[in-house]
Amino acid sequence: TGILRGIGLIGDYSDALKDQVLSFSEKLTAEIFREQLAKAGLGVHVLWPEEMELRVTEDFGNATFISVQKKMLNGLSQKAFLVPGSYGITATGKIGRAGKTAADYTAAYLTRELGASRLELWGLDKDFQRADPDIVPNSPVIRRLTYSEASELAYFDHYSFHPRTVEPLESEHIPIHVVNTTSGGGETDTIINTETYVEPQIVKSVACTDDISLLRLNGPGVGLKPGILARVTSQLNKAGINIKSVITSQISINLILEKRTGARALDLIRRLGFPAVSEIAVIDDVSMVAVVGHGMQQSYGVSAKIFGAVAHHQINVVLSGSGASDLVSYLVVKSSDKEKSVREIYKAFFNPKNK
Repeated sequence: TGILRGIGLIGDYSDALKDQVLSFSEKLTAEIFREQLAKAGLGVHVLWPEEMELRVTEDFGNATFISVQKKMLNGLSQKAFLVPGSYGITATGKIGRAGKTAADYTAAYLTRELGASRLELWGLDKDFQRADPDIVPNSPVIRRLTYSEASELAYFDHYSFHPRTVEPLESEHIPIHVVNTTSGGGETDTIINTETYVEPQIVKSVACTDDISLLRLNGPGVGLKPGILARVTSQLNKAGINIKSVITSQISINLILEKRTGARALDLIRRLGFPAVSEIAVIDDVSMVAVVGHGMQQSYGVSAKIFGAVAHHQINVVLSGSGASDLVSYLVVKSSDKEKSVREIYKAFFNPKNK
């Protein structure tokens, strides 16, 4: 309560202090869960990050795990342990969190450090499916994904998997098994590993998100004047504004940002005063649709099928991007067209007879 009183008096708080406050909820959750398991006759021990010297960087709110006391981990008996989800301790003794819903990432890091043969994820809020079942009912579960495909899908609304979960595992080729908790049998729904499996239709999932703002800089001199993009990205970086993607032409620079940061980004970039830029605007009523699957660059007709599906149903594409990666193509559409776009692209690849 002392920390909260201090925040109330000051009227502000640092990222480090925010991480410290949020860590209390994780600690409390671990204790509550331990008590519930004890009542069910399952004795478990809470293994605190402080206890195992779980070190993180000082990127508060987005920290990276860097070390753990391996001798302590290797000396653990074969019991069940609970680890609070997403925080560690910095070199200066502060609490640093790896981010929201980062328990998967924490588990992946400890899996690697323990030398385990695989990571099992039980009870994800949302399965890896071909599309959001709220948009495409009865959308099938995806059985096989690469690390890259899983990370890409994790950035979209339908998935609860943390994008950095694969990071500690990829170099060691440790697979991830996403376990079905509803059947009672503990069957694996999805296996994520390094093995690239290209499906006959190429596409594995059609994902979407409303959490974007489009910051657009237009002007005939954009392609000739050096340094515009560098100054824009530098200014946004200083303000702590994350850039999801950049798509450019000779007369336009388009930056895809989180929706909550769009208005602030517009104000910051307008202050820079670019003579070569005639218009700076933010478009908020847009959504992003991602078509994900390895093999897009090696297979002809995939892009044609995507654009044909939306064009046939008179859906206007505000912005598109592909080619930066072999596994994803992006479409930015009006938010009112998002669900129709997902349904029609899904039909084109997974149910072509019912267009």
